[in-house]
Amino acid sequence: MLRGELMNRKGILAFGVVFLISLTLTFLNIKIANSQGIILEAKYVEHISIDNINDPVWDEAVPVIVPLSAQSRITAPRGGGAIKSLTARALHDGEAIYLKLTWKDDTEDVSFLRQEDFRDSVAVQFPVKLDNGKLPSVCMGQLGAAGNIWHWKADWNEEYLNGFKDIDNVYPNMMVNFYPREEEEIFYPAKSVGNLYSVDKRTTPVENLISTEYGTITPSAEQNVIGKGEWKNGEWTVVMSRSFTTPYESDAQFGVGKRTAISFAAWDGSAGERDGLKSTSTWIDLEISEPLPQKSPLDTIVVFTLFAAIVIFVVFIIIRTVT
Repeated sequence: MLRGELMNRKGILAFGVVFLISLTLTFLNIKIANSQGIILEAKYVEHISIDNINDPVWDEAVPVIVPLSAQSRITAPRGGGAIKSLTARALHDGEAIYLKLTWKDDTEDVSFLRQEDFRDSVAVQFPVKLDNGKLPSVCMGQLGAAGNIWHWKADWNEEYLNGFKDIDNVYPNMMVNFYPREEEEIFYPAKSVGNLYSVDKRTTPVENLISTEYGTITPSAEQNVIGKGEWKNGEWTVVMSRSFTTPYESDAQFGVGKRTAISFAAWDGSAGERDGLKSTSTWIDLEISEPLPQKSPLDTIVVFTLFAAIVIFVVFIIIRTVT
C-alpha cells in the first residue's frame, strides 16, 4: 500500500471518528467547555420544587464543572482555596431562575456560635448591569458597576429547617447574670431594626447582597432569594431561586432569551475559611434559553431513526475505507 494512500485512509478514519463524536454530543445536547469560556445554560421546564433538592426535573439541566481557586486579593495561605471546584446547574420556568450547586466537603459545618466555629457557605454573583457587555470586577464589583450576590449559609440553613439556635444550645450549662428589661424590644436594638444576623426566625437561608467593591458588601433592600441546602455523604447540595425581575435597582434582572454572567465562591468552615478566605471562580456566561417547541413521539422516532441511519452510514464508509 502506498504511503500517500495510507495517510489518506487514516485521515478519513480520523474525520469519521470526530464526526461521530460531534454528532453524538449534538444529539445528546452535551456541551463542552472550550477555550472561549464556560457557558451555564438555564433550560426551560414547566415546574420546579425548591423544597425538593433531588427533584428529577434537575436531570434536564446540563451540569457545568466550575474550577475554583484561592481568591487573589490575599496571598496564600490566607486566601482560602480549600474547595477546588463545584458543579453548577440552572433551570427556569419562565418566571424565575433556579440554581443548583454541588461540591465535595467531608464535614458538615452548620454552627457559627462559638469563636472557633466557622460555617460552610456558597455564593453566586451577578452583574447588576452590563455596560455594553463589559463586566464589573469579579472581586465583588466596582464603583459604578455593582455586583448582586446571593449568599447561602449553612448555619442559616440549619435555623431555617430546624429553628433558631442561640449560645445556650452550645453551652447548656452556662450562667448568665440578670438583665433588666430583657423581655422588652429595646433591649435588642439589632433585632428591633430587622438586622438579619439577629432575627430568631429564618424565612430563607440565602442573603441577598449588593457590593461595589470588596469591603462594601451590604444587604439588599429586599431579601427575595429563596433556597435550601442539604449535606449528605460528604457533599453539599444547595438550590437557590428568585423571580426574573424585581422593582429594586440593586438586584440583577433576568429574562427569557437573555444572557448575563455569573461567578461563584465557596467556604469550607472546618478549614477555617470565612470572609475573604474562600475559593472563587472567574465570570462565566449564563444563558436563559427560550422554551423548546413541544415534540410529538413521532418526531422523536423520526429524529432517532435519522441519527441511527447516519451513524450506520458513516461506520460503513469508515470500514470500507480502512479495509
